[in-house]
Amino acid sequence: MGTDNINEVNLATLKDKIEGEKVVKKGEFRKGFTNMLTGKRPKISKGEEFKNESNFASNLGEKMRHPTHGFHTLSYTVSEACKTIEVKVLNKSGSVSQIGIRTKDVSAKAGKDYHAIPEADQKIVFNEKEEMRVIKISIIDDEQWNEDREFGIELFDLDNKNGFE
Repeated sequence: MGTDNINEVNLATLKDKIEGEKVVKKGEFRKGFTNMLTGKRPKISKGEEFKNESNFASNLGEKMRHPTHGFHTLSYTVSEACKTIEVKVLNKSGSVSQIGIRTKDVSAKAGKDYHAIPEADQKIVFNEKEEMRVIKISIIDDEQWNEDREFGIELFDLDNKNGFE
């Protein structure tokens, strides 16, 4: 820039200096917003925390919902840097009840990518009028880059150990 004469200032250069690199260009914003709506996550750097909840269970049809218990959210995305994921389990009746919860390997492996819910902690007991419980699952953050990996979380009947549909 190097001038005090306003007529000699290049407006594009001035705009870049004022806005800097932090301004998201319209195209990048639209792409990021579209990715958010379609469930794709943005590229993140190693060590960067990223959390996203999508596919809320309230959007399921009545036939697909379990009548007494369920998840608040059906899909969570977190980076390893977050160290934990918080899963919300619902008690739809609000009455005293018990339910089981367990993790299931998909592409992520327990002990390598996340810590499975120990068998001793797989029982959730809801008190009267308790409508939600948050269960924390530890994510293992190692020093190497990994492609996206998934594990499942399942609610199950404590008597027969069958998972809910």
